[in-house]
Amino acid sequence: MSDEHCDLQSFLPTNDFDCHRIIDVAEMFLQESLQEISYSRIADIARQITSAKIVLINLYEPSGLDYWTVAMVGVEDEGATVRELLGFEVVGSRWSYDPAKADRIAERIVTRFDTLHELTARRIPVDRVLNLESRLELGPVWVAAIRKDERMLGDLVIIGKAGAALQNEPLLQLYVRLVGLFFTRRATELALQKSHERYLLAVNGNRDGIWDWDIVTGDLFLSARWKEMLGYRDHEIPNVIESFRDHLHPEDRPRVMKYVDGYLKGEIRNYQTEFRMRCKDGAYIWVLARGEALYDESGRPYCMAGSHTDITEKKEFDRRLEELASTDVLTGLWNRRHFFTAGATELARCRRYKSPFSMLMMDLDHFKRINDEFGHAAGDEVLRAMAALLKRNLRDVDVPARIGGEEFAVLLPSTGLEGALVAAERVRRSVEAVRVSFDGRELGFTVSIGVAGCCAETRDLDALMKAADAALYRAKEAGRNCCRTEINDR
Repeated sequence: MSDEHCDLQSFLPTNDFDCHRIIDVAEMFLQESLQEISYSRIADIARQITSAKIVLINLYEPSGLDYWTVAMVGVEDEGATVRELLGFEVVGSRWSYDPAKADRIAERIVTRFDTLHELTARRIPVDRVLNLESRLELGPVWVAAIRKDERMLGDLVIIGKAGAALQNEPLLQLYVRLVGLFFTRRATELALQKSHERYLLAVNGNRDGIWDWDIVTGDLFLSARWKEMLGYRDHEIPNVIESFRDHLHPEDRPRVMKYVDGYLKGEIRNYQTEFRMRCKDGAYIWVLARGEALYDESGRPYCMAGSHTDITEKKEFDRRLEELASTDVLTGLWNRRHFFTAGATELARCRRYKSPFSMLMMDLDHFKRINDEFGHAAGDEVLRAMAALLKRNLRDVDVPARIGGEEFAVLLPSTGLEGALVAAERVRRSVEAVRVSFDGRELGFTVSIGVAGCCAETRDLDALMKAADAALYRAKEAGRNCCRTEINDR
């Protein structure tokens, strides 16, 4: 209010008229909601200022060429007569660019036309306008240009009574300048409103969770969908940064907050990361976060906004794909591919930290005889039983795998040869004691195990496997159902 008010006082004319009246009008425009001030009200104030019979408001297209009539006051009781004489409804009519009119009103704020038919000659049949002028006793016409920064926004068409003069022209000039300010403000407000409506439409229609963080105040806008993803209603989570931080998985929280800090410092170019978030029921979902920050002139971030996408199903799908690619379908153990990948990683760790590392190679004794005597279905049950025994007798860090028909192998991280031999013997005894029920019969089987240990000097994984194979061969030579070792010192 204050800036516009001061500006109005600076160009108030000194003619003899009521300055307080125009200040009251200014305050109405600048203090009231712009949405509540109608075009008809603007036209009626102009009519009161000028004592005119009729006032119309035309609004121009942004191009400044075509325009349309948005309001007309002063003919409320004669509206039907105007429509009948002219043959159309004035309000809502669209008009094409008239160069003659444009040239006449270009140089002045208020331009006088002797008659209405002089102004409308190129757009409305003259006989119709003459009939209107006669019936309503209309006199001269004044066009007051509504401009802002030399751009035509619209005009007021002021139609006087026959023989009347324009009243309070200085006040009218000030008024149209005020209307120009109003039109500009209304256009800005409407643009902001539409922008906000589009933003809300995008937020509410998006299946992603939308967030907007005011870094300065700490306020965090979280869309209803963002909260819904975690199982909450809109009012159940406050819009503060702690709502995000506190719902991060404890294992992910340090990494994520460090990532955010790195992005805001410019150390990370694009903000895109994945993490887990806790739901209302205590479960966790996987989230893909994308965002972008805004920085002030000094390079400090003041705002950051983005989206969260629930990628839990994708993560589970990827996990299943990885599982299928690295797991033996029959037994659920790791397959040969994963075994070699994990073995290479563990060997590298062994070399780097000079930690012990051992391997078991196993072969089910006389497995062909089980298949031949009881069928392959029985053999499959034996293989599954063997896998279950391995899982039961090994640590979580160990890597048991089925690498062939009846061949199994185990990686034993941080385990020396002596510890590996103890683990192997534990597995062997468990296998010897178990019985597999199949088709009403109890099947027993045994396993031969070769044990090899490596040290930091071990050349490669193949060398370790050859040593374990050699130890397995020794176990078979010793009568099977036993464990043997082969130290790999090459």
